[in-house]
Amino acid sequence: MFRFALPFFSSRTFLRGIHTVPKHALYSKVIKQPILQDNYGRFHNYLRVSITERCNFKCRYCTISDESIEYTPQNQLLTHEQLMRCIRLFTLAGVEKIRLTGGEATINKGFSRLMYEIGTIPTIKTLALTTNASMLWKKLDEYKKNGLTHLNISLDTFDAKKNEYITQTKFHSHVLRSIDKALELNYHPLKINCVVMKGINDDEILRFVEWTRDQPVNVRFIEFFAIGDNHWSKDKMVSYKEMKDKIEQQFGPLVREQDAVNDTAKNFKLPGFVGTVSFITPATENFCGSCNRIRLLSTGEFRRCLHDDDMLNLKTLIDKGYPDDVLLEAISFHLKGKKREHADMDYIAKHMTKGKSMVQLGG
Repeated sequence: MFRFALPFFSSRTFLRGIHTVPKHALYSKVIKQPILQDNYGRFHNYLRVSITERCNFKCRYCTISDESIEYTPQNQLLTHEQLMRCIRLFTLAGVEKIRLTGGEATINKGFSRLMYEIGTIPTIKTLALTTNASMLWKKLDEYKKNGLTHLNISLDTFDAKKNEYITQTKFHSHVLRSIDKALELNYHPLKINCVVMKGINDDEILRFVEWTRDQPVNVRFIEFFAIGDNHWSKDKMVSYKEMKDKIEQQFGPLVREQDAVNDTAKNFKLPGFVGTVSFITPATENFCGSCNRIRLLSTGEFRRCLHDDDMLNLKTLIDKGYPDDVLLEAISFHLKGKKREHADMDYIAKHMTKGKSMVQLGG
């Protein structure tokens, strides 16, 4: 018999009342709480789905080399049917936004079919993709037709040689072509993810900002952060404050925009510029208090926080034949154990180096 112990509920809450529970969201039959609400009042309506561990890039801030990753055998990964079952359960529980990630999601042979099937779920308001865009230009028309509403493209440099060093590939021209295609198809603002690393691409910060003068792009500067064994150190990181000061010295004051309740980014605009600039600050100013994100890995593991290696394996429960009600209660119980906030980067870099790499968790 599958049993659950009742979790301890803290009397403290984080941002109580801000995390709205959708009317259609299911409640736990055991503890009479929303399945996707944690002990701090955070309701998680945003699911990031990593559909493959494989990636055709080997970005240095993500993974050191292919040899450093222990890829999961195919028979231990979710089948397409199992993946869709999990996704539908999360949407029944209240997920309204899904982001497809990898590895590199677009290299998965079932990617188009998966996107189409997710797009038919009526309660999904946003279907997004994070991609290295190496092949995006070939099929973006099809993806948009199948329901892709939002797009994030990784671009860490404008320099082809430097890009070859960072990504350990030669796809730079393909990425730029995909960006042009996305703008042509009116993905506005197009989000561009740029991981800033000291001595590698921090000299291009101003060039990225200049790009927003005439282009409807949202450049999102991301602090280099610790995950798995990616050799993070403070010496390699450029802080949000350093980046912001550098930009303002060149362009003048950045004007803060109204951030959405659950934004991970601090969003700014320069007067007269078409695009915008954002900062994602996991290393210096965490955004745990407004977190509404959860992750489903291609292994079937349900991860409640990017920096929490304790996961619930839904594939194991599915393979054992448990019904949907049991899976939903398991999801509820696991999420109630989410911590108030993750540890600082120094602790993570020293004590959490044996966990999964970013390429396995989803970008």
